[in-house]
Amino acid sequence: MSTHAYGTGDEHVSDWVAFAGVMLLLLGMVNVVYGVAAIGDADFYIPHPKFVVGDLGAWGWVVLIVGAIQFAAGCSLWLGGRWGVPVGIISAGANLIAQLMLLPAAPPLAIALFTLDVLVLYGLLAHAPRSPVS
Repeated sequence: MSTHAYGTGDEHVSDWVAFAGVMLLLLGMVNVVYGVAAIGDADFYIPHPKFVVGDLGAWGWVVLIVGAIQFAAGCSLWLGGRWGVPVGIISAGANLIAQLMLLPAAPPLAIALFTLDVLVLYGLLAHAPRSPVS
């Protein structure tokens, strides 16, 4: 697998990490848009979905906040920031759970975003550079 240098320092990052960075940017933007739509009760979502916990507005806020964090993590990955990997992992995991909770409201969207979150987690967990333990 090819590697390339980006950001600052001597770190070499795999293409999977670059892919994860792009996906975090896109997931962040999509989650912000759909979070606002959920908060505003847009007609995009299935009418009167039944949730295990909370309602569409509450999950809209969760997705909106997670989306903003994912966008910031994606920017950090592309700019060479060190906090992008752990924040990306945590936010992708949180979004994965949020999409499972939103499954009754928008099944195709939730499944698509769930799948992209799994790919982001794989890219960051399997291919991100490890920091030395001191």
